[in-house]
Amino acid sequence: MNKNQRESENTQIYYIHNGSIVDGVFKKTPDMDPIATVTLLWVDGKMSRGVAICSLTDRFWREEGRKRSLKRARHALYSQTSDHPLDKAVFNFLSEFEPQLTEYEVKLLDIHKEEEAIKLANARTEMLATEAILNIACVPV
Repeated sequence: MNKNQRESENTQIYYIHNGSIVDGVFKKTPDMDPIATVTLLWVDGKMSRGVAICSLTDRFWREEGRKRSLKRARHALYSQTSDHPLDKAVFNFLSEFEPQLTEYEVKLLDIHKEEEAIKLANARTEMLATEAILNIACVPV
């Protein structure tokens, strides 16, 4: 967790690249930096999306994109509003409360859920092993 992130917040950050679809597979343009940073933020079952898009004159800067997209996602989540509409883009707003997730975002969050389930299963296995070694009963907090 970075120093600006609140403890109860869950985030997923990804980047959008320039490219094209060839034979049903996305191929990013070689030697090109991403053109946008997207942050999905969720707390207590509520979700928001923040987007930072590079202009044609910008140089891609990962830290700045993350900072701006997280700020926009937080604004949407805590104000429960969507701001800064986008015209004919992948997303409707730069700062969006309860967004309609794209197919990619759904897959990304499913992968995240699978990783969390694996971590929980591993923690439970370790707890059971500790119980067996120490001959005690551990109670999860």
